[in-house]
Amino acid sequence: MDFILSYNNNEEVMTFPVVPNEGIPLSRGQDNAKFDGINHELQAIGTMQLASFELSSIFPTKKYPWMRPGSSSDGWAYVRTIEAVRERRIPFRAIHLDNDGTELFNLPVTVDSFEYGRDQAGDVAYTLQCTEYRFANAPDLDAIAMPESPAGEIVETDRQEEENTGTSEGGSYTKRYTQTDATMIAKTMYNEARGIASKTEIACIGWTALNRVDAGSKAGFRDTIAGVLTQKAQFAYTPGAPTTSDYGYDLVALATDVLDRWSREHAGQSNVGRVLPKDYCWYAGDGQHNYFRNAYRGGTRWDYSLPSPYGS
Repeated sequence: MDFILSYNNNEEVMTFPVVPNEGIPLSRGQDNAKFDGINHELQAIGTMQLASFELSSIFPTKKYPWMRPGSSSDGWAYVRTIEAVRERRIPFRAIHLDNDGTELFNLPVTVDSFEYGRDQAGDVAYTLQCTEYRFANAPDLDAIAMPESPAGEIVETDRQEEENTGTSEGGSYTKRYTQTDATMIAKTMYNEARGIASKTEIACIGWTALNRVDAGSKAGFRDTIAGVLTQKAQFAYTPGAPTTSDYGYDLVALATDVLDRWSREHAGQSNVGRVLPKDYCWYAGDGQHNYFRNAYRGGTRWDYSLPSPYGS
């Protein structure tokens, strides 16, 4: 299982090193009111309360073989980051993934309590208590100024947070990704495409990941973007990777473009600008280029015969 905590639109993304085997239970009450009816007691269904969860584990201060991929052995760095963000008074985003990559929850949260200390092994033992954070609704974003947090950051509204519809020449479509997904793909692109000048070749890395999401658990892959990218010994995703390529490309923009095209394809649009066929789920590199294949062993090497929207 994985637990990922990020903040401020992925200014930093922290993959926690250890998650309890039983996972992280999420609790959410409901404001249901009871009242006396003519013949018996009745109940009115109320609004949902804020969800909450508690996580107790350790931040290792040395490398262990069982640490989650993408996590750090600098345990006190997690503490410093969490405390610094709390001081800034901005929300986090918490993502919990099952062993197969299924998203168990994904929500903005505040850290209500954070207790930590050095254990007998020299690692950082901690208990983290979080509550769901709801963004304030703005009735008309074009007519009013965006509110700011006490630290000066712009506060997102529900309309921003929940906006998931895109438009294209082929019509409207539902975006099948989050900003976290785009950033994770961008960081994977950086690690997997060092020194590569072709945008098309870099975009194929994103398409490989999305092909695996589409193939899903039946093909031995995970079913979410984060799950695919963090699956052990697969992609070289690291939370601290840059998002600008060696040739100066904005990889978040490139990843978002790939994700939009993938979303349009799922909406039934054709000729969306896919640069890698759906059955190409593997690749290997030689230090200069990546070579994409449609089988784990052998298969056909991709020849870039599809028209590319990137020009190279």
